[in-house]
Amino acid sequence: MKLVRKDIEKDNAGQVTLVPEEPEDMWHTYNLLQVGDSLRASTIRKVQTESSTGSVGSNRVRTTLTLCVETIDFDSQACQLRVKGTNIQENEYVKMGAYHTIELEPNRQFTLAKKQWDSVVLERIEQACDPAWSADVAAVVMQEGLAHICLVTPSMTLTRAKVEVNIPRKRRGNCSQHDRALERFYEQVVQAIQRHIHFDVVKCVLVASPGFVREQFCDYMFQQAVKTDNKLLLENRSKFLQVHASSGHKYSLKEALCDPTVASRLSDTKAAGEVKALDDFYKMLQHEPDRAFYGLKQVEKANEALAIDTLLISDELFRHQDVATRSRYVKLVDSVKENAGTVRIFSSLHVSVVLGFCVSFNVDVKNAMTFSGPVEDMFGYTVQQYENEEGKWVLIGSPLVGQPKNRTGDVYKCPVGRGESLPCIKLDLPVYTSIPNVTEVKENMTFGSTLVTNPKGGFLACGPLYAYRCGHTYYTTGICSDVDSKFQVVNSIAPSVQGCNTQLDIVIVLDGSNSIYPWTSVTDFLNSLLGKMDIGPKQTQVGIVQYGENVTHEFNLNKYTTTEEVLIAANQIVQRQGRQTMTALGIDTARKEAFTKARGARSGVKKVMVIVTDGESHDNHRLNEVIQDCEDEDIQRFSIAVSEVLAHRIIDLELEGNSEVISSLLHFINEEIETQ
Repeated sequence: MKLVRKDIEKDNAGQVTLVPEEPEDMWHTYNLLQVGDSLRASTIRKVQTESSTGSVGSNRVRTTLTLCVETIDFDSQACQLRVKGTNIQENEYVKMGAYHTIELEPNRQFTLAKKQWDSVVLERIEQACDPAWSADVAAVVMQEGLAHICLVTPSMTLTRAKVEVNIPRKRRGNCSQHDRALERFYEQVVQAIQRHIHFDVVKCVLVASPGFVREQFCDYMFQQAVKTDNKLLLENRSKFLQVHASSGHKYSLKEALCDPTVASRLSDTKAAGEVKALDDFYKMLQHEPDRAFYGLKQVEKANEALAIDTLLISDELFRHQDVATRSRYVKLVDSVKENAGTVRIFSSLHVSVVLGFCVSFNVDVKNAMTFSGPVEDMFGYTVQQYENEEGKWVLIGSPLVGQPKNRTGDVYKCPVGRGESLPCIKLDLPVYTSIPNVTEVKENMTFGSTLVTNPKGGFLACGPLYAYRCGHTYYTTGICSDVDSKFQVVNSIAPSVQGCNTQLDIVIVLDGSNSIYPWTSVTDFLNSLLGKMDIGPKQTQVGIVQYGENVTHEFNLNKYTTTEEVLIAANQIVQRQGRQTMTALGIDTARKEAFTKARGARSGVKKVMVIVTDGESHDNHRLNEVIQDCEDEDIQRFSIAVSEVLAHRIIDLELEGNSEVISSLLHFINEEIETQ
C-alpha cells in the first residue's frame, strides 16, 4: 500500500489517498472502510448515448465517482473488494443519489474520507504502508495428490495456489502408474512454488505433510533443480524447512506453525509472533487460569483494574457497523496502550484467528490485602511477590527505616493466605550485609530501594547509598544482599568496593613509672585515640610497650585484629610502676623488638611510635643515640610529654593536651593513608 496524501484535522476528521499495490492491500482497505464513509475512486460505468439520428447506443466509460458507502463486500479468495453506495458528487455520467458499485483495482488510487479517524484505523494505515509488513513466511501444505501453496502475512493467510492430481493406488507388481502420477503432482507443486513465492522477501518456506511425503517431495525438487540447473531453488535451499502436518488442507498450517522444532527458525518472522502469542494464552489458560480473561465484559473489568499486560483482539470487531460498539472496542485498545500494555490485533483471515481475550496480571480486585507501614520510612517503595517452603509472602522495601538518625533501610516479609491478618516482619538485612576489612558507612544507605526475586529461590535486595571510609575520604559504592529462601543473607555483593590501603604499624610506648598518676588518665587517652582508628590485618595494627625501670610488651602488633579487641586489651593494662623512668630504654626496646616480623610488623609498612611520658628520663644520656637509630630506620615519632625540653629532643611533633594529641595523630594517620 502506498500513501499518496493524508489530510486529517485536529478533530480527527479528514481524508487519505492510497494506492493498493498487493492483493493483501485489499484486505487492509476492507478493514478501513465503514458504512457512512465517503469513497472516491475510478470506476467503469455503462452509459447510453443517443445519436443525431435518434438511435440509442451504449458504451463503457471510465469515470471517477464519490460514493457514500452502504455495502462492503470482500472476496478473500480472489482478494477483490466491491463497495456499493449512492453518488454524492454529481458528474456528467452519474446523477446525485444514483446507486453504483465500485470495484477497487490494484495500482489505482482512491480517496477515503471519514468524520472520525480513530487510532485503530490510523495504525492499520501505518502497517499497510510499511514495506516491512510483507509476507515473510511461505508454506506448502501437502499430502499425496493435494497441495496448498500459502503466503502467511501479518494480516492474513493467502492461498496462492491449489494443486490437485489424482494419484492411482499402488498395485501388486505394478507401481508405474502411481509413480508417474506422483511425479506429475510433484512437478506441478514445484512450478507453483516458483510462480508464487518471492524468495527475495520470504525468509522461510515450510513444507508440511503427513508421513514421508515432504521428504520425498523435497528430494525430487532438488534433484530436478540440479539436473536443470535451477539456480533459484538451489540458492534458496536453506530456506526450506520440513515439518509434520496431519493433512494437506489449509487448516493444518496452524499445526505446522506451532511445532516447537520450527519456533526458533521462525522467531524473527512476524507470523510466528502471532502464533506464539495465541499459544502463550492457551498455556496460561491451562496452567494459570486466574491470569487469563476472555469475553468483552471480563476484559473490560481487567482493564479497569489496570491489570492487562497483553490484549489479543480480532480485527473483525472493528468492522462492526454500530458506531457505539466499534468505539467501545477502540476505547479498550487505547486504554490498554495508555497503561503500558501490549495490544495484538489479529486478522480474522490469519491462520491464528482469535476472537477477543487478554493475558492479565494476577490482580484480585475482590479479595485485596493491605499491608501498612510508616510513610516516612517510604514503606512500599519496592514490592515483590515471593514464595518458599513456608508459604506465600509479599516482600516490601522500606529504604528509610531507622528515622531520624540511622536511616539504613530494610525489607519486610508480609505473610499471604494465612487466614488471619498477620503483621509484617522486618528482616534486619543491613545488620548481616557487610564487606570485611573496610570501614563501612551504613547510615542513609537506603537499603531496600532495589528488590528482585530469584527464579531459582531467594531474592536480591540492595542499598545504593552504602559507602565505606578510607582515611578522610568516603566512597559511595552501593551494596546488595543475596538472600536465600529462608531469609538468610548468604552473600554480600559490592563489586565496586576496593581495598583501602590503611596499613600503618603503630607502637605506643607508655611510661608506667611511679610519676604517672592517676593511671586512668592514660587509659582515657588510649580509648580516645584507639577508638577512632581502623584496626585490622590489612589496615592499622597497634602494639603497646610499657616501661619504667624495665620494659614489658603488653601486646604485639598482630595480637588483635579489630578496634574492639584492642580497646578491651588497652583497658586491661595495669601500671607496672618503677622508681626510675628509663625512656631511652623504652624507645630503644620498642625499635629493636616491637617492630620485628616476629611481633607482627609488616614489610614495607609505615612505622609510627607514640611515646607517652611525664618526666625527665633517668637515661637521658642515651636519648640522642636512640633517636638517631629511629631516624635511620624511618620510624615516625610522636611524644606526649609534660617537659617541653624532653619533648623537643625525642619527637618529630610535640603535643600537649589529649584533644590536640588525638586530633593531630589522627590527621597524620589519615594523611599517610591517603598518600598510600
